[in-house]
Amino acid sequence: MSPAGSVLSVHDTNLLHDLPTLHTLTLTRSSLPQTDCRPLALISTQTIQHLSSELGHFLAARRFRANFYLDAPAPFAEDRLVGKTIRLGSDAVIRLTERDPRCRFITLNPDSTEPFPELM
Repeated sequence: MSPAGSVLSVHDTNLLHDLPTLHTLTLTRSSLPQTDCRPLALISTQTIQHLSSELGHFLAARRFRANFYLDAPAPFAEDRLVGKTIRLGSDAVIRLTERDPRCRFITLNPDSTEPFPELM
């Protein structure tokens, strides 16, 4: 949504025309780790909430560096999607081929890089 309140699809040619007038764009590089080894990662918000509760420690969704956050019926429901194909919107279809073998990367706070090794 633009500051003026208009909603533009990523396929709308007006987006490229209007984008520079809506905001000043700059490319920045963070010194903090922000990426994972997988091109696409999906996790459910219920899994994140469950882990937060189990550990007694708030875990921000950003910590998992996922591309997609699923609203699932139960924690770890995303594990049952492995081997299945899902549609994201009207144009994207992805096949979930394996569980993401998490590394210690998720133990680092995305803002401060402070470790929380108990998450492993």
